[in-house]
Formats: sequence, C-alpha cells, structure tokens
Amino acid sequence: NNITAAYSQIKQTAYSPDMVLNLFKNFQNIASEVLLFLHNVTSINLYFREGMDKDMKMIYRVERVGSHDQSVYKFVSALKTQAKDKDEFYKRLQDTPDKMLPSDCQLISITRHEFEKEFSQRWMVSEYLGGKHAIEMAAKKENRTHGFVPWAGVAAKIGEEYEANMDNSLRRADVYGGKCISLEGRAFCFLPLPVKTGLPVHVNAYFELSSNRRDIWYGDDMAGGGKLRSEWNCCLLKEVSSCAYVHLLAKMACELGPYDEYFSLWPTGSPPEPWNILLRNVYLSAVEMDIPLLYTTARGGLWISPKKAVFPDYSYLLAVELGHALADAGLTIINAPKSVVSKFEENCPSLRYMRPQMLRNSLVRRNHALNNRTAMLAALKYCLSDIEKSEAVEKLEGLPLIPLANGKFGTFSGSRTAGKIFVADEIGFKLLKDKLLDRIVDPTIEPDLLKDLYDIAKIGSINIYALSAILLRDLLPTILPSEWHGKQLVKWNAAQNVHPTQEWMELLWSFFNTNSADLSLFLGWPLLPTSDENHLF
Repeated sequence: NNITAAYSQIKQTAYSPDMVLNLFKNFQNIASEVLLFLHNVTSINLYFREGMDKDMKMIYRVERVGSHDQSVYKFVSALKTQAKDKDEFYKRLQDTPDKMLPSDCQLISITRHEFEKEFSQRWMVSEYLGGKHAIEMAAKKENRTHGFVPWAGVAAKIGEEYEANMDNSLRRADVYGGKCISLEGRAFCFLPLPVKTGLPVHVNAYFELSSNRRDIWYGDDMAGGGKLRSEWNCCLLKEVSSCAYVHLLAKMACELGPYDEYFSLWPTGSPPEPWNILLRNVYLSAVEMDIPLLYTTARGGLWISPKKAVFPDYSYLLAVELGHALADAGLTIINAPKSVVSKFEENCPSLRYMRPQMLRNSLVRRNHALNNRTAMLAALKYCLSDIEKSEAVEKLEGLPLIPLANGKFGTFSGSRTAGKIFVADEIGFKLLKDKLLDRIVDPTIEPDLLKDLYDIAKIGSINIYALSAILLRDLLPTILPSEWHGKQLVKWNAAQNVHPTQEWMELLWSFFNTNSADLSLFLGWPLLPTSDENHLF
C-alpha cells in the first residue's frame, strides 16, 4: 500500500496485488536464465497466498540441477577468504601462474516446476579467470577500489526445452541428441541485463554497469572514471570473455561434431559495439590458444587448430568440390561455412587461405604431393582460374598437373629443353596415341579444362603445344619407320605393327584437310598409297 511504499528506500511506488502477480508472471518468462551464472543461488520459488488466513502455495519453482564444477567461483572465493584485504587479494591473483588459473566448461540443466509438471532446458556454461592485461588492470593500486575481477563466462543453449524425468536425471543421450538452439544473446552481470548483444550465446562478466544498471559502461569519448570503466569492460571482452568463448567452442566441437549446430555457435554477422570487440577477439584467441576447433576430412578426419588449417576459397564457385578433392588427397582444408571463414580472414589474415597462387606454390615446392587423379584435375582447374594466358610461363612453371593420356601427369615448364606435350583434337589424338601416349594431354578431361589448356598451348610459351602440321611433321620420325624418310617409294604392309594402318593413313589425310596443311612441309615422306595398296610414295 501507499503507506508501506513511502518507507521504501528502493522504490516508493505502491503495487496492487494484480501488479505483483504481473511482475511474477514477467519474472517467470526469464527465470530459467536468471540462474545461469549464479553460484550461491541455485533455486527460486514463487509463493502465492489468497488471504491472510490461507496457506502459502508455491506457484512456480526454477532450479539448477546437474553437474557444475564451479572451479572459477571456488578459486575466487578461496582467494578472498585467504586474503586479509584487497591488496593481498590482488597480489595473490597476480602471483598465480597462468596455468594455475581456473576455467571450466560444464553442462547444467535449468528445471522449472509449473502446474505440477517439470520442464528442463540444457545449457553449456563456460567460465574463465585470467587475461594478462585484465589482471594487471584489476591489480593496479589506483583501480583496486573498483573491485575489478577478471572473470567471465558464456552460455549456449542445447536442444529444445523438454518435459523432465521425475528424477531430473541428465542422461548423455538426451543431452546431445538435439541441436543447439538459435539464441538471441544477452549480456549478464551474473543477472541478466536488458541488452541484446547480437551474439549466439549469453555473455556474463564482472562488468562495470551504467548508472541505471541496464547496460554495460562503454564509450570512446569518456574521461576519468567513466573512461576507466569503459576500458575495463573492453578488456574483459578482449581477454577474458573471448577465452571463455573459445573453451565453449572446443567443448561443443567434441560433443556436436563438425555440423551446422556447432558452427551456429561461432559469432558472425556485425554485432554492435562493444560486442563486436568480443567477436573479433574470439577469432584472435582461437588462433592464439592453438586448440583444435576446426575439422578436416583429410587423413581419415581430424580436428585441428586454426594455425594448422587451410581455409577454403569461397570466391571460387567449385570451392566445396575442390575442398573435398584436396582433403581426400591429404591437404588439411577445413569444412567450415563461409560466414566463419570470412571472419577468420577478416580478423586473422596471416593464416593459410586457399588461393590459386598458394596451391601452385605448395605443389611446385612439393609441400603436398597429390596422388589422386580427381584431386589433381580439381587442383589444375583451380590453379588455372586466375591466370591470364600471357602469364602462363611465370605462374605455371614447375606445376606437376598436366594430365597425360597415359594416366600420369606432366610438369609445366618454360625451358627449351623440356619435352613437348601436345593438345590435340580427336583426329590428332588418334594419330599420336599408339606411339606418344605419354606426350598427349588426356582428351577425356572435362571440355572446359581441355579448352583452357588448348588456349595456353596456342601461345607456345610453355611446353604444351596445340598440335599443328609443323609439329606433326617433326613427330613423323617417331611414328613412322625412320628409314622411310627420303625415299620415293616404300613397301607398305598395314598388318605389320611398325607400319601405319589403313585407318591411320586416312586420318592423316583428314588431318591435312582439316588443318589446311601445307603439304610441302612433308616433302621427303612417302605418304600416298599406291593403287595396289602395298606401297607408299
């Protein structure tokens, strides 16, 4: 009533019973998340009494059940107990080696009791204590009155809410059978704040709050105490929250596998400041912490750290197919969505990102030897994708990816001593195949790739050539009996292996006709069958 409200030091507004019940109802909508980052409070009960002569009746209960190691909470509590004052607390914190500072990532269940039923939500909560600069900032003598503690956590929701077993058991099969639920991330200072972060997880920390306690302190144009509070919050996001986030990702990688559910937990998009600070530093911390967060199907499938990963080139239309082919050949190219790869590239440009030049260099230096034909053809197509034909010599030199008709691969070379490799049409291929299978580009490769090689061959600046009448003339000593050259008439037996067949002779003249060959180039070679078909002149 108004009289009681007048004595309140918090809020002097009088509330009617209906208003109180409405507050209860609103609280029930968020109560499941209120307990996420609390440690001393593990349950909340709401009671209602219809009159002074009536018994209290519980109308709602929410509790946290399941395992919760609380190693960060226990460490901080023990440190406060052992220290006689703040100075000693911060000294002990500074003196603790980094590897001794705690972190934990635990599954918890939030169960609500309503209308004689129980419903549970499952959450993975990661907490972290540390950060070199955060500890230094907290321990500065002039900052100690603020009570800064470099402690942060993040929480991801796992699966849909379900009707709980009566014994509240958390069976593993139940926990990881479902997907991670898309979450509108909020900020917490142990209790939820009305702040949407634009991240797919909830973020908790020892934040400095604004004067109305509805947001965290942040701004680039502040001075004095406001600037300090803003810098502290940024330091928490950069060093502490980001590490807690990475630990969460590492845990969920093992539990969910390399699927959409896992990658939905990675921060993408463009959250507002200061939360974009956390996004950037999740990727930076993922690299710095050097723990397995990304999956490749190479070598039978394994999780690797970002430093060991090769990131796919999604600007290439066949990036997925290329990735599968190269991974099958042993290259540690990762399976990750474009949104995650682009954030790594934006924030960590020094990592290995698949590019045509990168793959060419790797193959030329034999850092990665491809022995899978499918992978080699995919690699060739990608390696040619950024090349202007005039650049062929410079960019293709040493690349061992020329697909030969004998099933092997030749090497691109601009050296004059390199053996010539020929790109031929169907007729040209049939003319050469019996004697020169190791020097012809495989005509069965996909047409677009064959055309690319043909375009390069026409330039003649590298060791693949488009078969012409002049080149065919130079090859005749290899194809025909060498002693025929210079003779006006030779005996011809098409049945002998060393002599050309009737079909071959017909193909030869078809080639001359198709290519408008200058027959004077072939003077000295008997290439016309006589009427008895037993001689050539």
